[in-house]
Amino acid sequence: MGQNYILTETESINKTMEKKQFVAYSSGFWNEYGFVIKSNFLPQNIWKRFSEQIQGSVRTDDIPDSLKPSRWLYSKIENYSLFGMATYNKQLASDNKYAMDLTGKDRSLRIFIGIVCEGKFQNLPMDLELFKSWYKTLIEPQWELPIGDSNYFREGIDATGSLENCKLIYPNPLVKLNCNSTVVRFLNEDTSISDCMASALLAEGDIACMGIIKEEHKGFAAMTKYHYNNVIVKGQTMDEDVPLKEEKARHEEKKVVNDSLKPTNYAYDGFEDSSINNDDEERNMFDGSKKAIASVALVILLLFLLVILFLKKK
Repeated sequence: MGQNYILTETESINKTMEKKQFVAYSSGFWNEYGFVIKSNFLPQNIWKRFSEQIQGSVRTDDIPDSLKPSRWLYSKIENYSLFGMATYNKQLASDNKYAMDLTGKDRSLRIFIGIVCEGKFQNLPMDLELFKSWYKTLIEPQWELPIGDSNYFREGIDATGSLENCKLIYPNPLVKLNCNSTVVRFLNEDTSISDCMASALLAEGDIACMGIIKEEHKGFAAMTKYHYNNVIVKGQTMDEDVPLKEEKARHEEKKVVNDSLKPTNYAYDGFEDSSINNDDEERNMFDGSKKAIASVALVILLLFLLVILFLKKK
């Protein structure tokens, strides 16, 4: 399908939205994966669904280059909407140091960054440069903050006016989408993600669209926990409707690594960390290595201070 979506410069920002805030799910130089930016106005049930969809969007199951190209996610649940992109941090960072953790290795760190709003988006900014500017403003200043720093996790960051001076996609019925909540439609690889998003803006009921994923990821994309209705799949030759299925039991006890950012006006009940899922051993080893490195660094610092004190006494 050709690139027939409507694309225009700054105009017609949705003035009817009562609230619009940033959300971001990522790790940092010291900190593990978690919601580094959260909304503070969403009802608990809506946030739980959005948070699961966000974590699904950065899920790779340890398959190389899973987020090449980047994935886009649009979701509308009741009177609330979510839009953003899942990608490797290095695709957005102004400098590679803002995409590396303390191991110094290229571990392909992942991020979802986007906006939630009360109401319905009238347009969507599929503009890479805009997302780079968000990353520079929202993520890079916090990247090297230590574990436990109260400034690392934030909520309620206003996104009003955030779509100004960017290219916007407007509603346009270019793709026949699935709105059945019991199945996911795997859209063929020739489906334009921009056309898909433009069509999703016209949906009256709840809908969630994501793309592009690899064929190897169809298994998790069809899980009920994510509630994706439409997913573009690289290598898919024709559209296919597949019934949603339950997550395997071994994932049921997984919880988000970081729950330190709790919303101010609704309960936080925890949810599964599906962005890390199949690489548990690697994550556990890495978690341990971070703590070990931090401990060694502290011991070295203490020894250094003791040597200085000893020399001063002499």
